[in-house]
Amino acid sequence: MMKSKTQFYFYVACLIVLFDVTASLASRSLKFDYTSLAWVSWCLYVLAGFLGCRYHGFAAGVVTGVVVGVTDATLGWLVELAIKPYVPFKQPPYSLALILITIIIVSFEGLFFALIGALLGLLVRQKSKSAHA
Repeated sequence: MMKSKTQFYFYVACLIVLFDVTASLASRSLKFDYTSLAWVSWCLYVLAGFLGCRYHGFAAGVVTGVVVGVTDATLGWLVELAIKPYVPFKQPPYSLALILITIIIVSFEGLFFALIGALLGLLVRQKSKSAHA
Protein backbone atom coordinates (compact mmCIF):
# COMPACT_ATOMS: atom_id res chain seq x y z
CA MET A 1 0.00 0.00 0.00
CA MET A 2 1.19 3.51 -0.76
CA LYS A 3 2.47 5.20 2.38
CA SER A 4 1.22 8.65 1.45
CA LYS A 5 -0.99 10.36 -1.07
CA THR A 6 1.94 12.48 -2.19
CA GLN A 7 3.97 9.38 -2.97
CA PHE A 8 1.03 7.91 -4.89
CA TYR A 9 0.55 11.14 -6.89
CA PHE A 10 4.27 11.13 -7.70
CA TYR A 11 4.10 7.54 -8.97
CA VAL A 12 1.08 8.14 -11.21
CA ALA A 13 2.71 11.31 -12.59
CA CYS A 14 5.83 9.27 -13.40
CA LEU A 15 3.65 6.62 -15.07
CA ILE A 16 2.08 9.27 -17.32
CA VAL A 17 5.47 10.70 -18.32
CA LEU A 18 6.82 7.18 -18.94
CA PHE A 19 3.85 6.47 -21.20
CA ASP A 20 4.43 9.74 -23.08
CA VAL A 21 8.11 8.90 -23.61
CA THR A 22 7.37 5.33 -24.74
CA ALA A 23 4.47 6.30 -26.99
CA SER A 24 6.40 9.19 -28.55
CA LEU A 25 9.43 7.03 -29.29
CA ALA A 26 7.28 4.21 -30.69
CA SER A 27 5.27 6.62 -32.84
CA ARG A 28 8.41 8.24 -34.21
CA SER A 29 10.21 5.00 -35.02
CA LEU A 30 7.18 3.05 -36.32
CA LYS A 31 5.53 6.03 -38.08
CA PHE A 32 2.05 5.75 -36.59
CA ASP A 33 -0.07 8.69 -35.55
CA TYR A 34 0.81 9.59 -31.97
CA THR A 35 -2.60 11.21 -31.44
CA SER A 36 -4.28 7.84 -32.03
CA LEU A 37 -3.05 6.82 -28.57
CA ALA A 38 -5.26 9.30 -26.70
CA TRP A 39 -7.49 6.41 -25.60
CA VAL A 40 -4.53 4.83 -23.77
CA SER A 41 -4.06 8.04 -21.80
CA TRP A 42 -7.75 8.00 -20.91
CA CYS A 43 -7.47 4.40 -19.71
CA LEU A 44 -4.46 5.37 -17.57
CA TYR A 45 -6.51 8.23 -16.09
CA VAL A 46 -9.32 5.80 -15.21
CA LEU A 47 -6.82 3.38 -13.66
CA ALA A 48 -5.20 6.19 -11.67
CA GLY A 49 -8.57 7.30 -10.31
CA PHE A 50 -9.49 3.73 -9.43
CA LEU A 51 -6.21 3.11 -7.60
CA GLY A 52 -6.33 6.51 -5.90
CA CYS A 53 -9.79 5.67 -4.56
CA ARG A 54 -8.77 2.16 -3.59
CA TYR A 55 -5.66 3.22 -1.65
CA HIS A 56 -6.60 6.66 -0.33
CA GLY A 57 -10.34 7.19 -0.70
CA PHE A 58 -12.72 8.70 -3.21
CA ALA A 59 -11.45 12.29 -2.95
CA ALA A 60 -7.88 11.15 -3.58
CA GLY A 61 -9.05 9.25 -6.64
CA VAL A 62 -10.57 12.42 -8.02
CA VAL A 63 -7.51 14.53 -7.16
CA THR A 64 -5.39 11.94 -8.93
CA GLY A 65 -7.22 12.91 -12.10
CA VAL A 66 -6.06 16.48 -11.80
CA VAL A 67 -2.51 15.29 -11.10
CA VAL A 68 -2.38 13.05 -14.18
CA GLY A 69 -4.09 15.62 -16.39
CA VAL A 70 -1.78 18.47 -15.41
CA THR A 71 1.26 16.19 -15.67
CA ASP A 72 0.24 14.98 -19.13
CA ALA A 73 -0.44 18.53 -20.35
CA THR A 74 2.85 19.92 -19.04
CA LEU A 75 5.71 17.44 -18.58
CA GLY A 76 4.15 14.96 -20.98
CA TRP A 77 3.75 17.62 -23.63
CA LEU A 78 7.35 18.80 -23.13
CA VAL A 79 8.57 15.23 -23.59
CA GLU A 80 6.48 14.90 -26.73
CA LEU A 81 7.86 18.16 -28.13
CA ALA A 82 11.41 17.02 -27.43
CA ILE A 83 10.98 13.57 -29.01
CA LYS A 84 8.82 14.76 -31.93
CA PRO A 85 6.55 11.74 -32.44
CA TYR A 86 4.98 11.13 -35.81
CA VAL A 87 1.87 13.26 -36.36
CA PRO A 88 0.53 13.22 -39.94
CA PHE A 89 -0.85 16.76 -39.87
CA LYS A 90 0.64 20.19 -39.37
CA GLN A 91 0.71 21.34 -35.76
CA PRO A 92 -0.64 24.84 -35.06
CA PRO A 93 1.87 27.41 -33.83
CA TYR A 94 2.22 27.31 -30.06
CA SER A 95 0.96 30.46 -28.41
CA LEU A 96 0.47 31.11 -24.73
CA ALA A 97 -3.31 30.90 -25.23
CA LEU A 98 -3.04 27.50 -26.96
CA ILE A 99 -0.78 26.16 -24.23
CA LEU A 100 -3.11 27.34 -21.45
CA ILE A 101 -6.21 26.03 -23.21
CA THR A 102 -4.52 22.66 -23.74
CA ILE A 103 -3.49 22.44 -20.08
CA ILE A 104 -7.06 23.25 -18.98
CA ILE A 105 -8.69 20.77 -21.39
CA VAL A 106 -6.31 17.91 -20.63
CA SER A 107 -6.60 18.58 -16.88
CA PHE A 108 -10.39 18.32 -17.15
CA GLU A 109 -10.03 15.13 -19.20
CA GLY A 110 -7.85 13.71 -16.42
CA LEU A 111 -10.41 14.76 -13.83
CA PHE A 112 -13.33 13.31 -15.82
CA PHE A 113 -11.74 9.92 -16.52
CA ALA A 114 -10.27 9.60 -13.02
CA LEU A 115 -13.72 10.37 -11.61
CA ILE A 116 -15.02 7.38 -13.56
CA GLY A 117 -12.19 5.30 -12.10
CA ALA A 118 -12.87 6.54 -8.58
CA LEU A 119 -16.58 5.72 -8.97
CA LEU A 120 -15.60 2.23 -10.14
CA GLY A 121 -13.38 2.01 -7.06
CA LEU A 122 -16.34 2.88 -4.85
CA LEU A 123 -18.48 0.30 -6.63
CA VAL A 124 -15.86 -2.41 -6.13
CA ARG A 125 -15.49 -1.41 -2.48
CA GLN A 126 -19.28 -1.64 -1.99
CA LYS A 127 -19.44 -5.03 -3.72
CA SER A 128 -16.62 -6.44 -1.60
CA LYS A 129 -18.21 -5.11 1.62
CA SER A 130 -21.56 -6.67 0.77
CA ALA A 131 -19.85 -9.94 -0.19
CA HIS A 132 -18.11 -10.08 3.20
CA ALA A 133 -21.24 -9.18 5.16
